[in-house]
Amino acid sequence: MAIIGVAAVAVLVFAIPLGVTVRNLTTQDELNEIERAAERVGRAVEPESLSASGTGALNLAEGEFAAGIYDQNGQRVAGHGPLRLEPDLRRALTGTVTAQSGSQLRVAVPIGVHPTAGVVRAVAASGNVNSRVLRAWLVLGAFGFLAIGAAAALAWWLSRRIDAPLARLAAAAHRVGDGDFTTRAPRSGIAEIDGVAQAIDTTAGRLGAALDRERSFSSDVSHQLRTRVTGLRVTLEAAIATGSSHDEAMHQAIKETDRLEETIDDLLALARDPGGNQSPLDVRAMLDELEHSWHGRFAIVGRPLRVDADLDVPSPRVSGAAVRHVVEILVDNAMRHARGEVKIVARTTHDGVAIDVEDEGPGITIASDELFRRRAPGSDGHGIGLALARSLAEAEGGRLVVARRHPGAQFTLLLPRPTTS
Repeated sequence: MAIIGVAAVAVLVFAIPLGVTVRNLTTQDELNEIERAAERVGRAVEPESLSASGTGALNLAEGEFAAGIYDQNGQRVAGHGPLRLEPDLRRALTGTVTAQSGSQLRVAVPIGVHPTAGVVRAVAASGNVNSRVLRAWLVLGAFGFLAIGAAAALAWWLSRRIDAPLARLAAAAHRVGDGDFTTRAPRSGIAEIDGVAQAIDTTAGRLGAALDRERSFSSDVSHQLRTRVTGLRVTLEAAIATGSSHDEAMHQAIKETDRLEETIDDLLALARDPGGNQSPLDVRAMLDELEHSWHGRFAIVGRPLRVDADLDVPSPRVSGAAVRHVVEILVDNAMRHARGEVKIVARTTHDGVAIDVEDEGPGITIASDELFRRRAPGSDGHGIGLALARSLAEAEGGRLVVARRHPGAQFTLLLPRPTTS
């Protein structure tokens, strides 16, 4: 409707002045015709014959024009018209062609040169002019309606072209609002609408990623807290089995509780800013702390834990919390699903640092893609731990790979060499 309204206003703005111009031009054209007719009559009149006795034989018929001859005093001497020349036509007596329009079209043409001998007055009804103007206005009106009709057709076509993409875009936005973040808005080929579609896709992707992070965080927290709670339980059960004093048991429980709280803080930080808080990591110190934390649990089940590191192992710029969680997940898996000694070795490689975690168990029979796929724990004993470990490693710019499948599994965490500024 807006396009039709604009078109109608434009037609009116141009049509009204054009209609007035057509009327004026038509009137002027008719006056010119009357003037030429009066001139033909004037050429047939001899100035000496402008007397009542000498003009009776003049032929003043000019078709649709009525002509009359007036002497230099403005008195009619022949033809049709008022007895005296009208005041608004008396300028013709001074030698100037004079024309007036109104209910009648009147023209006064001088006879002879100055001084004039008289005037030919010609008159025609304005009905002919009005009919010509009306026909011109009808033509203009037809073109105006044609222009408005074309604008209406264009508006209908544009609305059809825009409405369908907008409806599809609205449907996509509703699906995103209903929680389907895999929705992708269709493209229409209209730049403005496609810009909105791209914004919806970006928003859906971010919302989906945020929801995935939230779900992953819930799973990661449950896995890591279960590991810490298990450690706390093992500590308390060992204190009861060995008859340790209550103070010693409480101290051990408090240490495990501190580790539990530290795990929660680490996971929250990693969930909010994966790959953040990167600083040089003292690999040897981190492994010593890990050995101290896990030594008691391995001792309770009668299995050795050995930690070794190269003397010149570099300090990669990574999140210490993320690397510690990756190694702990690997150690926890080795303790749960393998047997014999578990060995942790940190070594220098040509492009960074490698941390190996190996055991003396039967090895791995599951394909690597399946092994690192995030899922609920199943009967095979593998759940979200390795998936979490790989995602944490990749967030730090590293990789977690299966270096040996059997006999005895070996996982290797590869960390990038620190860059020199």
